[in-house]
Amino acid sequence: MGFIGRSNQVVYGPEQTYVSTVQRTDLTFENRTYTYRQGLITDIGSFKTFLIMPRMRFNPKYGTSFQVVLSGLIMQEADEQRMSTPLPMISWFRQF
Repeated sequence: MGFIGRSNQVVYGPEQTYVSTVQRTDLTFENRTYTYRQGLITDIGSFKTFLIMPRMRFNPKYGTSFQVVLSGLIMQEADEQRMSTPLPMISWFRQF
């Protein structure tokens, strides 16, 4: 199973400072300096995700079974960088 979607990236601008005067409870004033950056979301292209799920099911006796899945995700971003994540699962089934 495969998915193709859009990928975004946050790009930060230059650092800016802001000075604020705050009145304290004892009627004195205090200057506070804040530093911040503005972030912009930019589109960096599409990414691809593949879900692979090979599995085996075992039936030790009638009415019960268990399943072992050795699944994994493989993701490729727009800059051709790949990342993979294993997702092993075990399921137990019973007949009602």
